[in-house]
Amino acid sequence: MPDIPLGVVIKRKLASREKPETGAEHIVQSYLSFHHETIFDVPYVPALHKRSIIFQVRYRTSVKGSASKTANMREFERKEAARWRAAILRDAPLLKGFFSEEPQWRERMLNWCGRILTSRSPSSSR
Repeated sequence: MPDIPLGVVIKRKLASREKPETGAEHIVQSYLSFHHETIFDVPYVPALHKRSIIFQVRYRTSVKGSASKTANMREFERKEAARWRAAILRDAPLLKGFFSEEPQWRERMLNWCGRILTSRSPSSSR
């Protein structure tokens, strides 16, 4: 409001910044990070999440570039596949909501997880 003194506005802004934001609520407010531990426990809101989830699913299930991945990349991908698979099978709120709208992606994602988890580990290829 233009009539509020600047000192009052600054005090309010500083007070709001002092409140620590943690947990799943903070993820939704700032950005959607699929690397965060509790991301799959966030309630699904189509307007906020649908495009990000579709991007993640398309990125993960695409076949391009799979031959040139390093051992570290494959190990990371294996961990991500395990996280996604566990979240899908336990019907995590974020994915449950998404898959109820887009059921065709659930099977594709489970197939990707299975393919990644059953592929040869980097240590066995040496």
